[in-house]
Amino acid sequence: MSDYSFCPNCGAEPAKACGTPDHCFFAWQWGEMVTSNVVDQQRSLTMKMDFGDAIRALKDGKKVRRRNWNGEGMWLALQVPDEHSKMGLPYIYMSTVEGKLVPWLASQSDMLSEDWEDLGEAA
Repeated sequence: MSDYSFCPNCGAEPAKACGTPDHCFFAWQWGEMVTSNVVDQQRSLTMKMDFGDAIRALKDGKKVRRRNWNGEGMWLALQVPDEHSKMGLPYIYMSTVEGKLVPWLASQSDMLSEDWEDLGEAA
């Protein structure tokens, strides 16, 4: 264990990830007791994910995002309709910066990028 008990980047306790790469690497490197969410964040930051990996994560029920998106808190998830849904086929939706949910379509740059991250959270 390290003598460091707070993230040097944001001051958060290691078990309360601030979501920045420095924090995740800090918690991982020094062996702090961390939640699985922090470990998942660190793992996603070190693994290169392309669009195909992001789609597989969505199909597994996970939330994903692009590291280089401009807004904080934006993420994607897959909605699979059930018997009560108005939609008849699965679709991908986005949580906007304001927390609003909207349908999402990939751009060329989204499909070709390798900065996708699995948030390690169930949608």
